[in-house]
Amino acid sequence: MSTALIKVCGLRRPEDIQWANELDVDFVGFVFAPNSRRYVTPAQALELRRELKSTIRSVGVLVNEPVLSVVHMVTSGAIDIIQLHGSEDQHYLADLKEALQQAGQAGTPVIRACSVSCEEDIARACQLDCDWVLLDSGRGGTGQTFDWALVASMDRPFFLAGGLNCDNISQALAACHPMAVDVSSGIETDGVKDFAKMQDFVCRVRQSAWRDRPYSAQAAARHCTEGSTDCKVVGTWAVFMKVHGTVSYAGSRPSGNTAGLVTRK
Repeated sequence: MSTALIKVCGLRRPEDIQWANELDVDFVGFVFAPNSRRYVTPAQALELRRELKSTIRSVGVLVNEPVLSVVHMVTSGAIDIIQLHGSEDQHYLADLKEALQQAGQAGTPVIRACSVSCEEDIARACQLDCDWVLLDSGRGGTGQTFDWALVASMDRPFFLAGGLNCDNISQALAACHPMAVDVSSGIETDGVKDFAKMQDFVCRVRQSAWRDRPYSAQAAARHCTEGSTDCKVVGTWAVFMKVHGTVSYAGSRPSGNTAGLVTRK
């Protein structure tokens, strides 16, 4: 049985970070899109990141940001993970990977956001060249859901986003079985983060559990880099990431003794 990892996005204030620390979420998201009301500057994000627990990963939400700017956010320590929400293509991704390697940050994970409205969008998300995909209803932060029935054909672990809140999260988890959930407007009141809603959301996620989605070994291998410290495949059991010094899984687990199959960071 599994529970989803939790990402709270659009944090802007010191108290937002304090609450994330208290609730011990898995990821926080900083939005670097200037047209967003949740926008923070890289300097502001760095100050917030310094107050964040070391076991929580910071994610930079970026829209067509220049490659060198992205790399600087990583090397400065403001973000641990890159989330691309614009029209970035394969050429952009190749340039980003090369720049990260040159900066000594070759292992930085990349999340690609995918707007879902039809089965073709899911098929495209399954083939995206990135570490993880995020399924959303639009450009992010809209508060709108998409048709969760479309997720049935998803053949790789994913972040589920788009209109999640305390009222629908249990239904979303049961319908979609995501690796992680991403919430922003659903834990806000009057445009700012609300601790009571954040706490309620986190509790509902952690009280929900389901049998792991049976990803194929081929699908798992396709989205894991050989020798990666963040991913390992054992049969049809895919280990996709490590947080809090422990391991989170997606896929059907092997029978028998699994001791020694995975080492902690």
